[in-house]
Amino acid sequence: MIVKWRVQPGATIKKGDIIFEVETDKATIEVEATDSGRLARIVVGEGGNSPVLQPVAYLADNEADVDAFIATQGGASAPAVVPADSEIPTARPSLP
Repeated sequence: MIVKWRVQPGATIKKGDIIFEVETDKATIEVEATDSGRLARIVVGEGGNSPVLQPVAYLADNEADVDAFIATQGGASAPAVVPADSEIPTARPSLP
């Protein structure tokens, strides 16, 4: 379960930045960014769950890049966008 997002959509993050906290059966873990870029979209909000190795957020220059990336993946039930309050050129999933 995602416990807390430390960054919001639109923020620029660097590889190694703590971007969210996830709770497992045994511990709460801080998750670091695996890439640098702009956090374009969060797809699993606080309190939400995600299967292992499924994107919880996307890095991209803009929303259109995220939509294009999802479309190239077969559009498999594109996740809902969490309001603000990877490879096509810039869209990369951020993995838990």
